[in-house]
Amino acid sequence: MAVGDVLIHDSLRNAAKRKDGTYDFRPFFEVVAPIIKLADLAVANLESQVAGPSRGFSGYPNFNAPDELVHALKDAGFDAVTVSNNHSLDRGWEGLADSLKTVDKAGLAYIGAYSSPEDKAARLVSVHNGVRVAMLAYTYGLNGRAHPPKEEDWKLGTIDLDLIFKDMAAARAQGVDFMVVSLHFGEEYWRKPSPFQRDVVEKLLAGGPEPGQGPPDVILGHHPHVVQPFVMVPPAPDGSPGLAVIWSLGNFISGQVRPWTNIGLILDILLTLEPDGRKVVGPVRLIPTFCHKGVKDGARSIQVIPLDMAAERPGDFGVSKSLADRLSREFKETAAHLVSMSPPVRRMEAKAAPMEAQGAPTEAPGASVEAQGGPMEAQGR
Repeated sequence: MAVGDVLIHDSLRNAAKRKDGTYDFRPFFEVVAPIIKLADLAVANLESQVAGPSRGFSGYPNFNAPDELVHALKDAGFDAVTVSNNHSLDRGWEGLADSLKTVDKAGLAYIGAYSSPEDKAARLVSVHNGVRVAMLAYTYGLNGRAHPPKEEDWKLGTIDLDLIFKDMAAARAQGVDFMVVSLHFGEEYWRKPSPFQRDVVEKLLAGGPEPGQGPPDVILGHHPHVVQPFVMVPPAPDGSPGLAVIWSLGNFISGQVRPWTNIGLILDILLTLEPDGRKVVGPVRLIPTFCHKGVKDGARSIQVIPLDMAAERPGDFGVSKSLADRLSREFKETAAHLVSMSPPVRRMEAKAAPMEAQGAPTEAPGASVEAQGGPMEAQGR
């Protein structure tokens, strides 16, 4: 499973603060934790640094959250976080190094920035339920801060096709069954992919110039802070499996209040290695979520809730009737929006054809959009 941006604005940090000065982010995720824990591998995009209290806690524009945040993500069922995004250097290179230590101490794997070339090589491939998965992560930029020099490109993944294909080749040399590439890119608040997003994805799906530089199996997008569509590219004529692309997972949790920034997505995708060695990508289940900001027992309350649950059981979460009515409409609109695009080019000489919808890989609370291919329908409970 994968979710989008974890952005701890000041309002969220203040809501997590306890009387003794410590922080507790676990209530933020307690509703969705039973879903996340179903996954063999669950990953979130950590867009707030956790570089320690000595560097000062802050939200926008330079994020640094308390260490308790990553422990709460671990408790919620997450196994890994991507750390390559435009806020990676909000506390500088030393702050990023300390953030990696904090993430590691919490028992989470980090993807996209590393402490050394050896650290990167050791983290390229991990085994989950007997399946070898390579996870790589890259960002379009660093909010004006300089990218690492080419000789130190192991420090932090930036969107450079030569680097991405080089890293994919290094992962394949270690032996992988599935390749997952996370891309932090796009225009903020755009609900459809930008020309830059389309260009990068189509080039990745076309494969690299060298033999064996095939496309990734799954592309995870984030940065726009709103959900963008999902597409499934059918299997290639050479027998290669289908490819899954989510242009943007949206915000998983944030303090943003712009339209659609409180709607996120849990991507639940089954990756199967058959006994005969065949790889199968899908089926896929898309679970829209809502970041509810309310008041409970006189205090600020933040919760990530499956969108349909927030709409159908408002009393359970302190959601007003008017908000519940709006969320019901937004669930239907999000379901339609998720399937509003045709698949991108897979091979440069061919367009992908639509596939038929299939079922979900796991049983979890909350309604979802279920898909294997093009058309998808919102599923009630």
